[in-house]
Amino acid sequence: MAFEEVQSHGCYEIPLFVRNEGREMEKIRIIEPATKMFKVKLDENYTHSLAPGLTIKLTILFTTDKNIPASGFADQLFVCGNTFKEPVALQAFPLREKLIVPDVWNIGRMVINRDNTVLLPVKNEGKVSGRIKCETLNSLVNIVTR
Repeated sequence: MAFEEVQSHGCYEIPLFVRNEGREMEKIRIIEPATKMFKVKLDENYTHSLAPGLTIKLTILFTTDKNIPASGFADQLFVCGNTFKEPVALQAFPLREKLIVPDVWNIGRMVINRDNTVLLPVKNEGKVSGRIKCETLNSLVNIVTR
């Protein structure tokens, strides 16, 4: 489960549904994430037993009061039953740039051994500014987005 484009000092939630697909009553237990930024809010009708065919709703909350690193945050919770222990990966990612760089550019005619300026059509569909680094090496151009 991933929280996308989160900002610091915000609160976000995603529902998680657990369904008993078996033929017997399952005793359900939730092992919460280790970090304090991810929390699990149980359904008000939650009992520890889940009859066959029934579903319970868990709400996964992500809150932070500090700046989010570029790599984001990660943790996991466990949904445990009589016969299983299922991990659920949790991730939160900060706002990111979304640079759209064409595969092929027509840069026209360029004079060799002179400074040349070319406007390249790069589009940013993200919510934060992005950077592009253009390196040239022996007439080869390498584009790096970061």
